[in-house]
This record gives sequence, C-alpha cells and structure tokens, in this order.
Amino acid sequence: MKKSIFIALIGAAVLGLTSCTTNNSSSSASSSSSSSSTVSSSSSSSVSTSSSSRPSSTVTSSSSSSSSSSSGISGGLNISNKAGNYYSSINFNTTPSNVKASLSKLISSNFNSISYDGLKSAFKETDTKDDRTIWDMYSNYNWNTSKVCGNYGKEGDCYNREHSVPKSWFQEAKPAYSDLFHLYPTDGYVNGRRSNYAYGEVANAKYTSNNGSKLGNGVEKYGYTGTVFEPIDEYKGDFARSYFYFVTRYSDLNKTSGDGKIHFTNNSYPGLTKYSINLLLTWNSLDPVSEKEINRNQVIFEKYQHNRNPFIDIDGLADFLWGDLKTI
Repeated sequence: MKKSIFIALIGAAVLGLTSCTTNNSSSSASSSSSSSSTVSSSSSSSVSTSSSSRPSSTVTSSSSSSSSSSSGISGGLNISNKAGNYYSSINFNTTPSNVKASLSKLISSNFNSISYDGLKSAFKETDTKDDRTIWDMYSNYNWNTSKVCGNYGKEGDCYNREHSVPKSWFQEAKPAYSDLFHLYPTDGYVNGRRSNYAYGEVANAKYTSNNGSKLGNGVEKYGYTGTVFEPIDEYKGDFARSYFYFVTRYSDLNKTSGDGKIHFTNNSYPGLTKYSINLLLTWNSLDPVSEKEINRNQVIFEKYQHNRNPFIDIDGLADFLWGDLKTI
C-alpha cells in the first residue's frame, strides 16, 4: 500500500514538472517572437529618462504593428529596422528636451533641399498609389500625374502642392518652404478652402470635401473655437507626425505668424502650444503609422532629402517628448 502511494506521488510530480516545462517553453517562444537581437544606444543599452514617471528600459528587437520589424525600447519606443543605424548617435537616456535637440541636429545634417518646382516630380514617387495615380489626402480623386494645377474653379479640377504647415506662418523660409515631410499633393480647390487655417476638429462644418475633410469652427474641447480645417481620421496621424517633424527640424524658425501661433511657440522646447500637444497627440494615437508613411519616408530618405522623419520611424517618440504635457 505504501509502495503504491509512493509511485502515485512520483507520477504526479513528473506530470507537474512536465506541465511547468511546457508552460515555460510556451512563454519563452512568445518572448522570442517579440525579441531577438540587442540594439545599443549611443551611450548605454539601458534607456531611461530623468523623469521618475518614466521607466528605464532595455533595447531589444521586436515586431511593429505594421508589417515591418523594429527595434523596441520596452519603456515605450520602437525604432523601425528600416532606419538602419540612422539613430545610433541619439542618446535616449536623457530629458525629452535634450532628445528633441539631438534629433533636430540629426535630421538637419546632410540635408538635401529640393526646389519647390522639384516637388512635382518628387510626388510621382513619394505620393502615388499602386495604380500610379497621385495620393490625395484632402479628396477622393485619383489624379493622373499630369493633372497639376494650373487654374481651378471647383473640387476635382487638379492637384497642387499643399504646405500642411502654411508657408505664411514661417515667411516662406527655406529649406522649410520645399521640405517634403510637410508638403503633400492635394486637390487645388480644397487646398484653397483650407487656406492658412490651423488644423483642428470641427464642431459645425461650413464646407466638406468629397472625402469628408471639413472646414468650420473648432470644438471647445481643445480650447480654440476659431476656424479650423479637419482632415479625415485616416490621415490625421499623417499630419500630426508632419507637425512633430516640423517643430523638431525647424526648432529655431519663427513659425507663429497668423494662425501659426495656434500650433507653435518660439521656444525650442516644447515648441508646440498646449492646443497643439493635446490635438496632435490625440491624432497620433488615433491614426498610427501606415505603410503609406513608411514607404514615403524611405523614398524621401533614399532619393531626395537624405533625412528621415523620426516620428514615423520611432513609435512612441511623440509621447516621450510631449506626453507629460498633455492635459486631455
């Protein structure tokens, strides 16, 4: 009787060990699917910030929400592997203002400025769909690449070059005037209706384009109820990341003329108004980086400006830089 009890106990222990081993193996497999090689920072493989609210973090390789892989910083950042070693000089183990300053120097160095006229040729590579028609974020028209404005009288006539950050806000200063990371091909008529108004969320639309972009008074939620232009949800993140790039790349540029003061300040950090931080971080979260942006970023880097938009490459970067300042 004692011998049979002893055998039963041994059998139970073996079964328990087998179960534990299986669970650990499963956990290990799950971990390895999101983590492989280690990517070192410029000063340390462990990344933290001076703020006690931010956890220190280790850089590992992981899969991004898009189909491309990325190098992840478990404290909140994921760096696209498409960027290669482009960000290897950046020390993320410091304050948000220092990181922003370092990124500004990086994306400004070795910058190849193209001409304003050269944008028309560039758009044929940076902003085309699979069928080679121009990708317009303000309307639903599929533009033949030859349909550049010219004159227009209504939506659907032609497309032109839209400064998502209106050129009058920064006095048409170069090279910002023709920087592809904030210029896009859009319907000429809709571009004209947008004019130099700030981006925002519309309470009551005075005008709506055929893809749903709206012009009207802003909602009270963000604290500005003047006239704003609201792109559709599908592209709100694109424009938010364009603004994050612009305020980082051109940190010393005066960009507060007209409605520019609704979005920007003239200090290097944070560089964005409270309105802008609350609105654009919301849009950045609502509309994550798409394959459209990833491909555009790569073409601009390889063929045109030879710099990158870090807010496309580094998931979590906008929240790292401005998240502590968000109040909504």
